[in-house]
Amino acid sequence: MRHNGNSAEQAGSVWVRFLPSSYIAPHRVAYDLTDRQREILQVLAPLHGLAFREIKQSVTNPPPDRTLREDLIHLKRLGLIESEGFGRGAVWHLKKESE
Repeated sequence: MRHNGNSAEQAGSVWVRFLPSSYIAPHRVAYDLTDRQREILQVLAPLHGLAFREIKQSVTNPPPDRTLREDLIHLKRLGLIESEGFGRGAVWHLKKESE
């Protein structure tokens, strides 16, 4: 087997790399994320920012407000999302790669 940069070649082999067509939330960061936390990341992925109430409306079986806020704060501490603004005017979005 011969290694060429990021790929490996072997005689008689074909290597295929599939790239995701949309955002895929990680299962594990510092530790496992819950299904709801992963769903929050999926909800935020295609958009530039959502208010808390919009996130709550988009999540399957929305939890109590306090639980959802704790999830958002946890994801923010992990560096996966960030917020802009304060109180009811705050919007949440995925953290950009360059930041």
